[in-house]
Amino acid sequence: AEQHTPWSFPGIVDFIKLWKSADLPEEGTLTAQAASALSWRPDPSLLRGKLPEESEAHYWPCAPLQDKLCFPPRSQNLHMSCEHCCDPARGPTGEAACFDGEFTFARCCRTPGGSGQFF
Repeated sequence: AEQHTPWSFPGIVDFIKLWKSADLPEEGTLTAQAASALSWRPDPSLLRGKLPEESEAHYWPCAPLQDKLCFPPRSQNLHMSCEHCCDPARGPTGEAACFDGEFTFARCCRTPGGSGQFF
């Protein structure tokens, strides 16, 4: 599971093992105490987007966002999507049609070592 997600989930493998080995009731619901014991509570400071070398499914140019003003939440416009605009497959500076004088590639997309381009 860890290799097929763009997000790091510290401790998820141990959590899944816990669930697999848990003695769950056949019917009914868990008590609050049992549910709490089976809860996964990762350290939020360790949650991040994976780097390209960590997974083929990564969002490193977008997670976390370089500048939250660049990509409005819930926009249906493809050219206002970090995933589309900051995609290294679209070129060394992403999708050119996404950027203008105010919202530039350098402002909106994270790059390796802050280089200003993907390659």
